[in-house]
Amino acid sequence: MGLAYTEDAAGTLPKYLDRARPAFPIGTVTPAAAAAFLGAAPGERLIPTLVVVDPRGVVRFQKDALTGHFSDLDQEEARTRAVFDALFSAPPK
Repeated sequence: MGLAYTEDAAGTLPKYLDRARPAFPIGTVTPAAAAAFLGAAPGERLIPTLVVVDPRGVVRFQKDALTGHFSDLDQEEARTRAVFDALFSAPPK
């Protein structure tokens, strides 16, 4: 799932969806709501951000441009894969 959170996202997102045809849903949210959810200050750089939410709605993993986790992609892929493996290998509750 993706979120567009620019001030004009509601107006520009439909054109992007028609052009890019992503294989996942993308919605819109206000910049203030995105910053609040991600624990960022208003105006702070939030792209890229990955948030993993489990089926109960608990944030299990978050990484963003500010943490520097995107600098070593090989290690980052292994860390991210481990989070998904643990989340999806656990029996449903």
